[in-house]
Amino acid sequence: MKIKLSILFLLSSLFVFANTGTIKGIIKDKDNKEHLMGVSIAIYNKEKTEMITGTITDMDGNYEIDLEPGDYHFEISYVSYKNEDLRIAIKPEETIIKNIELMETSFDLESVEIIARVSRESENLLLLDQKEATSIEEKIGAKELSRKGSSNVAAGVKKIAGVSMMGSKQLFVRGLGDRYNSVELNGLPLVSPDPTKKIIKLDMFSSNIIEYLNVQKAYSANHFADYTGALININTLDYPEEALLKFSMGSSFNNQSTGKDFTRINAEGLRYFSFDVKKRQELTPQKYWVAKKRTQEIDADFNYASYGFSKNKAMPTSDFSLTGGKLFKLKNQRKLGFLIHLSHKNKYEYKPNVIQKQINKQNIIDADFISQKYSYNSVFTSFLNLAFIPNKNNSLKYNILFLNNGEDGFNEKVGTRPDWQNGEKIATIRNAQYINYRLFVQQLKGEHQLSKPLSLHWALGLTDVKYDVPDRREIVYINPTSENKNEWVYMTLNNGNDSKRVIVNQLNKELNFNIFFKYELGKKETKGSIKVGAAGKSTTTNYHSYYYGYLFETQEGNLTLPVDIQNPDEYFTPEYLKKVRNNSSDAMGYIGESYIWAGFADFNYHFGEKITLNAGLRTEISQMSVTADMNVDDGDEKASIRKITCLYYS
Repeated sequence: MKIKLSILFLLSSLFVFANTGTIKGIIKDKDNKEHLMGVSIAIYNKEKTEMITGTITDMDGNYEIDLEPGDYHFEISYVSYKNEDLRIAIKPEETIIKNIELMETSFDLESVEIIARVSRESENLLLLDQKEATSIEEKIGAKELSRKGSSNVAAGVKKIAGVSMMGSKQLFVRGLGDRYNSVELNGLPLVSPDPTKKIIKLDMFSSNIIEYLNVQKAYSANHFADYTGALININTLDYPEEALLKFSMGSSFNNQSTGKDFTRINAEGLRYFSFDVKKRQELTPQKYWVAKKRTQEIDADFNYASYGFSKNKAMPTSDFSLTGGKLFKLKNQRKLGFLIHLSHKNKYEYKPNVIQKQINKQNIIDADFISQKYSYNSVFTSFLNLAFIPNKNNSLKYNILFLNNGEDGFNEKVGTRPDWQNGEKIATIRNAQYINYRLFVQQLKGEHQLSKPLSLHWALGLTDVKYDVPDRREIVYINPTSENKNEWVYMTLNNGNDSKRVIVNQLNKELNFNIFFKYELGKKETKGSIKVGAAGKSTTTNYHSYYYGYLFETQEGNLTLPVDIQNPDEYFTPEYLKKVRNNSSDAMGYIGESYIWAGFADFNYHFGEKITLNAGLRTEISQMSVTADMNVDDGDEKASIRKITCLYYS
């Protein structure tokens, strides 16, 4: 019986569907033939006493709707256009194509002026911007980021066609990697703190402060000529039109790590928020920062930088966010707005039994390990937006962004290498590395409508970024007898290259600006525009690294005294530390400076719906210098300066 009823229902549904009619078409501007997006179409019964249904046009001005046979009253309305009323009769299985042209209308309001700020969080508005753009670009707004579950910029750009990422640091656009791409924040260049990457870590930027992302996949005269893959522009939020106060908290569980033993190197400081760089730097005796001798005694203070570790239960991932803002309306149409945001997010991650094999040029396995990897990641964000609008023709905005990101990792791998007693002995390598990224950005921007077609736009930015590896530690243990794996000792081969400590720090300072005049052509901005302007940036990079390889007193067989692998701190007794030597306290670094000055002109004009002319000219003058800052008293290294000046046209 149920089957019969289902079939009967299906047949009746098909019968109703087969008897409907369809009306579709395109709605345009009557004067310039531009397709209109978002036009409202309300459909009433014949007497216009009851509304049956309705729809709106898509981004190309198209509409389509299915209706049962009958007479209908159509009402078409759009802001600043005259309403259209139509009566249409629809027959069964009939398709009616009805293209409609709307006429602009205007009306005067005495002593009333409406000034609105465009918000580009909406998907529809960004699609319209993308449609009108003369360059190859894609945009994704805050609402779409939220809908797709993208909590940061790295997750957001992966939603864009042609963009892929490996982890949070490896960005590829159409197959082009890190050095072929570039990042901007609100239209100003953003320097990377990582000395090995051109692109800043995109997962540092929370989607809570993003209005929209813009990925430009072709060169433009308005931007610096340092990319061939893509330019990613991160646009932050502005003040809200209405009072805003929002607080959120969240937590998640990972069955791979939450509640499980989580191994970390011993260290002090605010590790939860990753504000512990200074405490970790204190682990390094000051004399090592200025060492000039390759071999020196290690005093008892090395005990404070031991290789001890601890195991605790991994907590659930947690995050919180606080956002508030308001717009104050002052006298004489002046306005003052602000937005403030604070957030923190962390993550525990455990990767068990990772197989690591290293193959040399002869295609022979050079290393064979199984690793246990532990990592803790923490991101703290604070953001402030201030805006002052003295009148409808002028506006000033000031943005401050502070990001602090810490990556705290511990890796233990067990296996063999041929150079360790012909590969017959099993070794354990423990590597602890903490990386801290810190970004502080200040931006001041202004927009001024000098006349109806002419406007002035300018922006000034100051960026400080830091990259710190305050105390990377690695130590190697080897089992003297393969039969008894409870006997572990320190590895002492390779002239002190096995057990070591590495310290790296880099500070970047960048001052950048851009300024341009924009002249609008035609009655509407969509007809075209001319931009003429200049831009520049000055960047200083100060990099230093320190490497310490340790030599330990050896016994017969080139092995050190036995040590408890579960409690290595006991190995560094004061009497034994006197016999430990620092084999290679090398200080390496450089100071780099670069200056780029640019002038540009850009012309856009829409001859019609399908023909657009875009022409641009840009010239750049750049100068770079590098001053080596080596341990010059420890060998033949000499300070050197190299300057390069180039002039480019495009």
